[in-house]
Amino acid sequence: MHVCFCSLPAASSVSCWASVQHALCVPPDDTGTPPTPVSSVDEAVESCRKIGYPVMLKASWGGGGKGIRKVHSDDEVVAVFKQVQGEVPGSPIFAMKLAPIRCVHVPLFWGGY
Repeated sequence: MHVCFCSLPAASSVSCWASVQHALCVPPDDTGTPPTPVSSVDEAVESCRKIGYPVMLKASWGGGGKGIRKVHSDDEVVAVFKQVQGEVPGSPIFAMKLAPIRCVHVPLFWGGY
């Protein structure tokens, strides 16, 4: 088990935590190109093939487990894409490479006293 301690960001950047677009994601290639949203099943399958399975399909406005699915194949993408769209209507959907680590984020907030 690996433990990583990170400092908290400035209060002005806390609002961006809710958006996958601002999260640190593994891009589909080594150029550092940020992930782009997919809007159809065909785009999702193509993106997942390019990234390599396993992949997480994630609606950026989701939370609490809504709008996120782990997929291992094209068939699974086809089966769950509409579910992800339906759980968080209107949200951009991203395909992100599943990292081979386990990570627990515990946000800590205090008054600074």
